[in-house]
Amino acid sequence: MRTLRRPSITPPTLADGGKAARFAENLRKRWQQGKKLTFSAHWTEGDVRGALAAMQGWVCAYCLRKIDDKCKGDVEHFRPKGGVAGQPEHGGYWWLAYSFTNYYLTCNACNQKDKKSVFPLIDEARRITYEDRSGLADEPRLLIDPAIDPVDDWLDFQKKEAWLRLVPSSSASETARRRIEESCDCFKLNGSSALFQARNRAIDAIEEATKGGGDFQKIRRRASRYQAHSHIYRWALVQAGLNPPEPAEELLWHLETLSEQIDFRIEMLVWDSSDKFNLRLKNEFLWTLAFLWAEQYWQYQVKTADVGLRAKKLLEEKISQ
Repeated sequence: MRTLRRPSITPPTLADGGKAARFAENLRKRWQQGKKLTFSAHWTEGDVRGALAAMQGWVCAYCLRKIDDKCKGDVEHFRPKGGVAGQPEHGGYWWLAYSFTNYYLTCNACNQKDKKSVFPLIDEARRITYEDRSGLADEPRLLIDPAIDPVDDWLDFQKKEAWLRLVPSSSASETARRRIEESCDCFKLNGSSALFQARNRAIDAIEEATKGGGDFQKIRRRASRYQAHSHIYRWALVQAGLNPPEPAEELLWHLETLSEQIDFRIEMLVWDSSDKFNLRLKNEFLWTLAFLWAEQYWQYQVKTADVGLRAKKLLEEKISQ
């Protein structure tokens, strides 16, 4: 996991007057009437997925696996909408079904196999319902929320035998430690051979680069929060006494990748304008570009004003096209 900054602008589909608004109102009415709740998957619309990619890139928000053409990923409800595992009387956080702040882009495994409708609390008696929904921020959840919790400060790695395990950092509070342990268990962050292998590859790449045999700049790009398994690359750089990328550098690289993807999808559509797959991806990528522009992300940098301006210029160029 990495610390994420959620866009402040609500995707049009989810905004007042958007497609999802009437469904949200219908849910409320059906709940008041005691009827069965059904959901229409408006969270899969291109503007919603595009906004999430502006926040986290095309990687799972939990395990940081890559989301690509083979695994398009799911829009996951952080608080489950239709029911909570082990709590049949609760009925789920249905009123958050169309809330952008309740969404993350995840791999299929994390959403469909590992988390499903799991949402554990420290104290079950304090689980929030629709009637007391104003107290949601104080609900004692046990899963990490990457857009709220300072994940980059909380997580560390520890070598055990031949593998690197995710562990709480020395500065993590007791609450942070419990959330880290529960999240690692839920998403099998310390129980997947594929994740262990990806971490070891990162360490090997860093060691090769520091000895002059690898592409150091490529390693720094891999440490960007928009890249798969970036947390281990960032950690390895710091352990080696090297500087991880600044936020504006991460943004610039994210924009370069986005620009390449947009150009590629447009090129594919020149050959076949009815290609629904590339039409969908082009739509999502353009929405990602729009959200990055609207949020003016290039301003969020500290030591790299020149890189921030380059990111702004690239955004302006793509918007003008």
